[in-house]
Amino acid sequence: MQHYPFEGDLPADTSSVTILFNTEWGLQVCNPHSEEWQYVPPARGTNAIVNIGDTANFLTAGRLKSCLHRIVPYLDHWTRGSRYAIIFFLRANNQVEFEDLEGQRWNAHNWLNRKFLNYRSPHKSSIKGVVYAAMVLKTAMGPKVEAALVLDKVLCDISLDFFIMTSGISAVLGNQGQANCTEASCAAVNSFLDFLALRHRRQGFFACSLALSMVEDAGVVAENNIIADKLALKMPFGIDEREMLSGFESAIIQGASSGNAVQLGDVQLILGLEPPAMLEVMEGLDLSDACWYKDERMRPILEELEALATLMSKTGGLEGLESFTSKLVGLSSDESLLAIGSHIMERSARIVGAQAGDFQYESIFISSYGVDYVIDVELHSWLFKEIGVQVSIQVISGTNTAFAGLDRIISEHLGIV
Repeated sequence: MQHYPFEGDLPADTSSVTILFNTEWGLQVCNPHSEEWQYVPPARGTNAIVNIGDTANFLTAGRLKSCLHRIVPYLDHWTRGSRYAIIFFLRANNQVEFEDLEGQRWNAHNWLNRKFLNYRSPHKSSIKGVVYAAMVLKTAMGPKVEAALVLDKVLCDISLDFFIMTSGISAVLGNQGQANCTEASCAAVNSFLDFLALRHRRQGFFACSLALSMVEDAGVVAENNIIADKLALKMPFGIDEREMLSGFESAIIQGASSGNAVQLGDVQLILGLEPPAMLEVMEGLDLSDACWYKDERMRPILEELEALATLMSKTGGLEGLESFTSKLVGLSSDESLLAIGSHIMERSARIVGAQAGDFQYESIFISSYGVDYVIDVELHSWLFKEIGVQVSIQVISGTNTAFAGLDRIISEHLGIV
């Protein structure tokens, strides 16, 4: 069921035939000669309105003509606040190609975008701002980029009060050591949106690229505890819905046009990395293996966190940012082995989104806990970053390598045993 609110809606149609039974005014068609929009009187009784779609136009070589149409409230006849319709569309796949009467070839996706351009007038004056919040799934970066370009083209001559392009903070910080196509796609799309916003600003228009942190009490995270727990292991700095709305307000202020002198950093707004709030969340957490900890881009924030910790009389810096190897000083060989093994198990649990208590210190080889060698590749990268020890993936994935054996290999590299 499709709902047409009182403000109106602008449907586009590449189907073959639409049969409309209605008693309310609202359907408009574009006169092909005058290019003016005209209302179609509603059908009464057993009558119906038959609309020829673009597919039927192509299939009949233009003998059946399709028309631009849309739904717009007609105040003289609109008797109710909303209009509902049950709709079934049979249309061509987006990549199916057609040839129009002028010999030009189109696929259904591009044809639909072309039609959308015709829906701007006279409604473009009522568009005050845009929040672009498309989501990237797996490697599907193409649709998000294409949709942003369509919006850019459609709204290029409209003076907007705001144009906010949203993305996720996880793609900003990344996850070092994991070759993940999803994160690579997110990062690529975010960069595209950043530079699209920069171009808008340099042309004198409003634009801001807003990187949102995890929203804890709304959306998919609030509805799925498993996803929330896994995200929290990588990035514990979440925000609530109120803070998200404050972020949109900040983006509106940040995105004011400022001419050619504007730089990339002027169009970016990253939400969820405020040092005072981060310090409060990090209290008591071990974040030494966080993906952003040794990222040079985060150095200013880490320095500010250290300064805040000093002001708050937290001697020795932030808990969790202390080097792991420094914690081994003064321990016996057996104590060091146990500390190293426990540390590796905790990291392995984070990789697969489990609890360290689910892992066995002996008898079970490490790679059995992972899927498609994910745990092996992650551990290989993390051990070098965290402890400075180069352990080959073949050793980690070996059928004789348990946590109890890996800790001894690392201890030998460190000169402890």
